[in-house]
Amino acid sequence: TDSAVIGEPYTLPSIIRAYMTNSTMMDVPVTWSENPVDTSTEGLKTSIATAISDLTKTTTAKIDVAGISALNDMSVIVMQHEDYSLPTTVSATLTNGKTTNTLVTWDIDTVDTSAIGIVTRIGTSVIDPSKSMELRIDVVPQSVTDITLNESQITMNINDTYQLIEQIEPTDAYNKTVTWESSVPAVASVSPTGLVTANNSGETI
Repeated sequence: TDSAVIGEPYTLPSIIRAYMTNSTMMDVPVTWSENPVDTSTEGLKTSIATAISDLTKTTTAKIDVAGISALNDMSVIVMQHEDYSLPTTVSATLTNGKTTNTLVTWDIDTVDTSAIGIVTRIGTSVIDPSKSMELRIDVVPQSVTDITLNESQITMNINDTYQLIEQIEPTDAYNKTVTWESSVPAVASVSPTGLVTANNSGETI
């Protein structure tokens, strides 16, 4: 027994698995008494498959055609400025208690992710327009994924200075503030802008 949604096409396979007389299983071409299955009304539908190679061998498929009880609300997290496309299908709970994906249309079919915050869209079932759901889109700041420096190792004389320059990825990260710190300030100190000053001999990070 399988499930189908009222109003949505349901086609039975042209090949099914069959037990052979030698106790093995093979794929066997079949014809169906009804295919596609009539999904215009709810209820249990049946269709009989007949093996093309042996018309005396048949089996019956049962398809429980159910209506949509509810569309299930969704929530997603999207980075600021990230492209986001609304899904064409959403999860639906059927009148028989099972779940499936079903087609929806949206009240607004685009999502602007330029601003941080919550964006909501309402999806309506194509099959049953009386059923709708809410999609909550949480647009969050684009986080920093990598920081590189113009130099990874430098040699300096006492009282020399060197300007470190950071490269932050991605370039549209929300917070690109950098805090500079020396592990041994007595050897080399660093200013809030990344200017390194050599104070004594030794090594520091």
